[in-house]
Amino acid sequence: MLKKIILTLAIIFLLIQLYRPERTNPVVEGKAIQAPEHIALVLKRACYDCHSNETAWPWYSNIAPISYFTIDHVNNGRKELNFSEWETYKPKRKAHKLEEMVEMVRERIMPLPSYLLAHKEAELSDEDIRVIITWAEEERSKFDEE
Repeated sequence: MLKKIILTLAIIFLLIQLYRPERTNPVVEGKAIQAPEHIALVLKRACYDCHSNETAWPWYSNIAPISYFTIDHVNNGRKELNFSEWETYKPKRKAHKLEEMVEMVRERIMPLPSYLLAHKEAELSDEDIRVIITWAEEERSKFDEE
């Protein structure tokens, strides 16, 4: 009986490999966020895999069912905030995204804990958090002047 269960699970695992959701990296066309180099480096290290069109797809994003979750997380992340398309956002949306960025980073909601399990390098230090918040608040204040 145990052999049948294991065989059935193995067959199911192999069959789900046949469905491969699309892993995309749309072309970045000069509409990306412009930030000072030290900020850009932190954003790229901690945020870009899910919040840009420059995702470095990990090996496990090829293996179902993990691939389904990974691709869904990236697609949802890009939909919520896409640094590669920042310059296409209207000022009001930019201001709102900067407010959300401050909140998410301050509360350590982002990067997601599940992402950090496999990407220790993306963990934000207290200094990273401080510089992101300072920069985002300064950027946000520019929209109050408009």
